Amino acid sequence: MNPRFWLALICCLVALWSPLHAQRSTPTHKVLLGVERLSQSDFGEAAALLESAVAENPRFASARAWLAHAYHLQRRLDEAGRHYKQLLEIEPVREPTAEQRRAILKFAPRVFQVRSDPFDLRDAVAIHHPDEPLIAYHFFWLDDIDFPEDHDPCDHELVWVRYDPATQRLVDFVTYFHGRMLSSPEAVKEAAKFGGRPRVNVQWGKHGSMPHGWEDLQITPDAGDVEREYFDLQKPISLKDYNFGAYNKLHREGRRLRDHPLSREWPKTFKGEWLEFITFDKPVDVSSLLSSRNAMAVSRWNNAALEQHFLAYNFRPKTEWPDREDPRTLEAQLDRRVGASLDRVVGSDEWTAIRRAGAAQTPPGIVAHRGVIREAPENTIPAIEKAIELGCAFVEIDLRYSADGHVVLMHDETLERTTNGVGRVSERTMAELRQLDAGNGARVPTLREVIDLARGRIRLYLDLKESDPRPVARLVREMNAGSFVYFRPYSYTALRQILDIDPRFRVLVDLEDWMGLPEVFGVLHKAVPTAAFSGALRNWNEKMLAEARRLGVETFVNVLGAEDTDENRRQALRMGFDFIQTDDQASLIRAMR
Repeated sequence: MNPRFWLALICCLVALWSPLHAQRSTPTHKVLLGVERLSQSDFGEAAALLESAVAENPRFASARAWLAHAYHLQRRLDEAGRHYKQLLEIEPVREPTAEQRRAILKFAPRVFQVRSDPFDLRDAVAIHHPDEPLIAYHFFWLDDIDFPEDHDPCDHELVWVRYDPATQRLVDFVTYFHGRMLSSPEAVKEAAKFGGRPRVNVQWGKHGSMPHGWEDLQITPDAGDVEREYFDLQKPISLKDYNFGAYNKLHREGRRLRDHPLSREWPKTFKGEWLEFITFDKPVDVSSLLSSRNAMAVSRWNNAALEQHFLAYNFRPKTEWPDREDPRTLEAQLDRRVGASLDRVVGSDEWTAIRRAGAAQTPPGIVAHRGVIREAPENTIPAIEKAIELGCAFVEIDLRYSADGHVVLMHDETLERTTNGVGRVSERTMAELRQLDAGNGARVPTLREVIDLARGRIRLYLDLKESDPRPVARLVREMNAGSFVYFRPYSYTALRQILDIDPRFRVLVDLEDWMGLPEVFGVLHKAVPTAAFSGALRNWNEKMLAEARRLGVETFVNVLGAEDTDENRRQALRMGFDFIQTDDQASLIRAMR
């Protein structure tokens, strides 16, 4: 357990002891207890306490922020989003003033990667504190080399800048590094040579942010570090030595989960020498990204602003501010003494162990059948975007070919049910299909468009309605999308044609195709090692599921149509599948509580 948390908690309890002793059931006391339970990874009790505090005082902003954060960490995204929304109704996000906008761009960090880093910067957002000259710069990298299994389709990192409004000079600079806060006087001095823009050195593949002068900063390794075997835990070491341990781990052993399907195209090891690992010479233009996307706001609540206003994909919530120094209310004192670092508290050893334990302790991934069809027309871009917003692991889409050879999203052979057109899909050119209304003004999309939309945000489950899957497989190969695409062929011939184009492609084998015999699984797994097993709930049993687990094969269950009931969803959850496909994602999310 992080000793800094207990020190902060004790200070808070001493400072607040008299009023809390008299009123042990106040909302503030419940938040204190909720935070303590959260630090112990007791999410159920923490949520109950925080929910109670919010119920008693709906405008207790800090309580609602903690509650949303707790749900977000559990990936209960509908609940987190609801509380984020209500939090921002209490304290709305604002547009930055001209002065704040100038400060955001003036102090935007100079970010440098290692040239061989496999992941580029995907998004950047700057959030200015409403009451202080303090700016949080959030960076969203495409992924983390050690965590391909995370449902978050990005690697969220951040840094903070404090400045003097009178002199327009940088006062302090803090970076986030794997749950730790880093700062150095050298960073502020060095930034002065560049107009106040501090330098950020970004760790290869993992993206921990380090300030100028990072080499001699002291940190303490803990059990949550992937490289823990290379350190003497609980003994402070220099950041240079820490990075040397990370280098040795990545250079000798390689990354975690080397055979994970989502990371098939990633480098398995760091192939360069030690000096290359700490040579940060690839500049990333953060200022242009912020300006071109107008990704700037004013808010006290970073995670809420990001989730509600800027990002269309899930991310891991992080620390709000390195310190909150608004002494006006008891609520603010609570924030400062206990909650100055949300992620530092929840990023304790216990939570880190849960996060990194793998799929066995992770809720099942949701597969949105034809998208979120309760809110948008099936097989359309809006339906897929809704699936991304919900944090679904996969979206299932149906594919057919136009008369001129384009791969389009359409379930039926004919157009009448889902569009305002008539006739067969295969008899219409792409230009003709573009003119159709697929519902609520949505157009018939192509697979190419969907791959671009999904990359880094959600995986694709391709239901191949045509007998020849090769045009689809070639397009996936051309667009280098194999790492986030699964194919569902309907014949052995189609399966072989897919794997002939790329033997690494992931395919879904349906139980009905193989009579649901667990004895067949071992032979199938040996013959098609990239296969995952899929089937309707009625076709699965415990013996088959146990055999799939023994083989280490991913399992998909379909709870669709008349079978998409509350009882069947609960049964699927009890059985422990890796992925559950449903038409009613919201009900499944509620059942997962």
